[in-house]
Order: sequence, then C-alpha cells, then structure tokens
Amino acid sequence: MAFLGSGAYTSELLIFLSQLDVKRFSYRIYLLNAEDANSDRQLRNFEKFCEPFSSYQVENLISHCSFWRKVLKYIHYLRIHKPDILICNGPNSCIPCCIAAFIAKFCFISHTSVVFLESYCRVTRLSPTGKLLYYSPFVDSVIVQWPSLVELYRQTDYIGWIK
Repeated sequence: MAFLGSGAYTSELLIFLSQLDVKRFSYRIYLLNAEDANSDRQLRNFEKFCEPFSSYQVENLISHCSFWRKVLKYIHYLRIHKPDILICNGPNSCIPCCIAAFIAKFCFISHTSVVFLESYCRVTRLSPTGKLLYYSPFVDSVIVQWPSLVELYRQTDYIGWIK
C-alpha cells in the first residue's frame, strides 16, 4: 500500500516504487486524494509500465474530513486490504495514515509495517513530517537519501539517491 501525497511527492514515491520487484508486489493499493488529478495521471502512467499480470487499486481519499475521521477511514482500508507494508512520503497528510497503521497494529487488526521515505531535497535536516514520524512510534522505518542525515538521525535508514 502506498500513500501518494501530491505533486513532486507523488513523483518521488513512484520513482522509489519503480525500483521494487513488481513480481513480489504484484498487487498494489494506492491511497490517493480524490481531488488530485495530477497524481492520478502520474499513477496511471506509472502503472502502464508494470507487468501485465500485476493489478492495483486506488482508494480515493476525501480531503475535507476531520483528522480522526481520516484515521478511522484508513483503519478501515487496513482491515480490508491487510497490506504487508505502507510506504509514504512528504506531506503531513500522510500522518493520519501512519497513526491508523499504528492503532491497527496495537488492536491486532493489521500487522502492516510503515515506511516513511524522506524527500530527496532534505539534505541537512528532516522535514517537519519526517521529524514528527522519526520521534514517534507510528513508523517502523524512516528512509533518507543523504548520508548527512544518518549522522544527525541515527535511527534512519540510508539507501542513497533514488534514481
């Protein structure tokens, strides 16, 4: 399951996903803001290049509901789909999804691992969303793309630049 933010965040996450083994992740679920036509277009173009036997589903999100209502909606998605992993990046709109995964784990609804991918443009410090998730129990891994960030934030995972 991947949470697609918007704009450049979507592009960056799709580049990351393109490097994963499509056969291992042959069924993918995307959480996408219903009002984000640009990310929807990027996603559909991305999926054209995936293996023909793979399939995906898009869950359209409502952006104007309350924080806790979003959390409950995400818990519902996690209960239905039971993904092994949730990958998110960028905007603070992914925080309710990460909290939902934490609650679902705590309540034995789902055992989804949560990975936050910090943006390539973050060279000297984590983004506000990255900091919040780094210091919280809501994610299992924070991935950074610059070695200087690992020196400051020892619990991050360095993977190098996503190309």
